[in-house]
Amino acid sequence: MAKGRQGAATPKTPMGDAPKAHHTILSLEVTGGFLKGAKFEFADGLNCIIGGRGTGKTTVLEFVRYVLALMPNEKTMPARSRAIKALVQSNLVSQDGSVSACAPSTAWATWGSGRGTTARRC
Repeated sequence: MAKGRQGAATPKTPMGDAPKAHHTILSLEVTGGFLKGAKFEFADGLNCIIGGRGTGKTTVLEFVRYVLALMPNEKTMPARSRAIKALVQSNLVSQDGSVSACAPSTAWATWGSGRGTTARRC
């Protein structure tokens, strides 16, 4: 048996590659709009948003995209870009609302794609 300290192995994906870096969101909070007062807390790993038709599931997902500044490109997907912007604006901007995300690291400082968006370290 070899003496000394051995380093931890780099975790691998099922395909054998090292996992890609990604943002972590601990929570998302909405003030104003259709989801006024809603707070969503996320666990490490898989999270599910379950609800009936018209309860805001897609809106929550688009808010996550919005705070991460991952909106579709207006040049390559103009229709999708317009549809998502209209959804966000109808829920936030037109109703003086905002959405904020809480993250465990300072990487949050690069997030935010527009008016009514904040990201904070928690």
